Amino acid sequence: VPIFIGSAYKGHLWLYRDITEQFHFEAQLQAKEVHFRSLLTNMNHGLLEVNMDGIVQFANQRFAEMIGLPMDHILGHPTFEVFRGNEEVYEKMRRLRGTREPQNLVGSVMDAAGSKRWWHVGYAPRYSESNTVIGSIGVYQDITQIKELESELVEARIQAEETARARENYLANMSHEIRTLMNAVIGMTGQLARSVLSDKQRFQLGVIQTAADNLMEMINDNLDLSKISAGKMQLENMSFNPHKVLADVVRMQALKASEKGIYLQVKEDDPGVSEVLVGDPVRLKQILMNLVSNAVKFTREGGVEISLKLSGTDGQRQEIEWIVKDTGIGMDADFVGHLFEEYSQEKLPAGLQSQGTGLGMHIVWKLVKLMHGEIRVDSKKGEGTQFWVRLSFAIGKPEDMQYLSTVNEPPMTLRGLQILIVDDNEINRLLARNILENHQAKVLEAVDGKQAVDMCSLMPDIDLVLMDLQMPVMDGYTASYIIRNELQIDVPIIALSADAIQGEKEQCINSGMNDYLSKPYTEAQLLQVMARFTGFLHTAQEPAGSAVGQGLYNLSRLQDLSKGNTEFTARMISRFLEMVPADLDNMEAAWKRADNYTIGQIAHKLKPTLDIFQIETLTPVVAKLEKLRRTNLPAEETEALYMHLKRELRCVVERMRLQEEY
Repeated sequence: VPIFIGSAYKGHLWLYRDITEQFHFEAQLQAKEVHFRSLLTNMNHGLLEVNMDGIVQFANQRFAEMIGLPMDHILGHPTFEVFRGNEEVYEKMRRLRGTREPQNLVGSVMDAAGSKRWWHVGYAPRYSESNTVIGSIGVYQDITQIKELESELVEARIQAEETARARENYLANMSHEIRTLMNAVIGMTGQLARSVLSDKQRFQLGVIQTAADNLMEMINDNLDLSKISAGKMQLENMSFNPHKVLADVVRMQALKASEKGIYLQVKEDDPGVSEVLVGDPVRLKQILMNLVSNAVKFTREGGVEISLKLSGTDGQRQEIEWIVKDTGIGMDADFVGHLFEEYSQEKLPAGLQSQGTGLGMHIVWKLVKLMHGEIRVDSKKGEGTQFWVRLSFAIGKPEDMQYLSTVNEPPMTLRGLQILIVDDNEINRLLARNILENHQAKVLEAVDGKQAVDMCSLMPDIDLVLMDLQMPVMDGYTASYIIRNELQIDVPIIALSADAIQGEKEQCINSGMNDYLSKPYTEAQLLQVMARFTGFLHTAQEPAGSAVGQGLYNLSRLQDLSKGNTEFTARMISRFLEMVPADLDNMEAAWKRADNYTIGQIAHKLKPTLDIFQIETLTPVVAKLEKLRRTNLPAEETEALYMHLKRELRCVVERMRLQEEY
């Protein structure tokens, strides 16, 4: 490339320089610029460059489409003209012009067709070579579809919440109505069971009670699931004895197991587990009861073993493992994978199909997770099932012990007490009156909260109030508040509610009530909650024979089963005095001929009898002898166990025969 430098004497001076490399570099740069401009022009996002005076320096085709203007109405024009009618976005961008920090903003605009659109704008400053801000760059994205979807999701969430509230209200109302009726059914059948009935009548009454219990189980399952799903299931935090929880579960399922001819026993009760733990014993018992009752239900031969083990401790907490193992029908592998799902029920052989809701195991799984534990299951068809439940609890102190409630309370007398029943349902009042008058109380009645307030103001000698919550004229909350705060009367008030919804007990306490009992309730439960106010209740003298023989046996469970039928009690005792000596004679004959299997069979036969008569000291002895049906023990151990059983049972028989009332 010749470059003319200037003239010289007798000629010209030319200098030549090779700029081929520079030429190629500039060509590449120009090609890249064309490519870059093509990208900007055809990109899916709008692009706009503006100087400090607000004049558009560059815009791509996408921005022109988004704003709905031709390019010659954008380039070189002030932004307030470009954004005319969309002042919201214009003002936001104008305020950002000149700032050095990148920003993101969202705004609504009207397009050329008059439709509302939503834009997301990414702002960035534009710099000169001297690093001064000379304008701004905006990247515009149409997010209308995203905003519409977001709006639809919000609307769906609102509708879902409204549906959940409607469902919760429906369940609460349904619960109230059904529980009110079930309170009458369960309460009146309980009272009827205390009367003298024929064998046929007692059988028919038992069918009614069983059906009522099953119905209540279904209602409670649905309410528990509703509370868990809504996040309103709250766990208690109280001291309890895990060994007693285990014993209670075994005791409550022992009769069903004995009726089926299967064993139900504690395989291991680890003494390393603390006597006092802190947690929710009611929900723990619900978990174990579900697992054990299912194991008993689906076991035809053999039996069920329960273990309580200490898995680990740091001195402050203990990790506890419960194991429930049965020799039942087992489950298919495919079904095991769906066991903890809602409404999950496996098709079973005739006579074993579950009559439940299909929610039991799902609720167990939910409760275990709520308690931050884990549950595992191993099952094979025809070979049985084993569950492991592992939970962690804080170690409690013996002085803080709050023992679990038991159904069997000592007999109570309410003689001399004046008790006010407040309920708008006549059947509920009749049931409560019947229970209280059977225990010699004087009963007053009110059909709404206003009547209760008036009666308390005129009769200050009322000793206790049983207060329904939902009533016409004035509800139980308002009545209790007035009695406690306006009348300044310190009478104990116990709420009786058929709602059983989360937070209701706390609301009752805040209204001035002293305690709470959910309908339907049993006679024992009503007396139990009243017994907490011991200044008004007195323990009656325990009937003769209810606990005799220096702890050898106890008739309270038999009397509870008899529901006041003394003929039944006497007949059971007479049968015991006939059967046990004969069984001991047969066991002695089997022992002399070293017939371990027969010894085990007789021990198995004796087991439910010992449970009914609460001969608890012999329970582990019988459990060991019962194993002789399947395995052998050392001869000296078998002899020691047999001799101990024979000696103790003969003492029980002799002591029982000495009771004059029998």
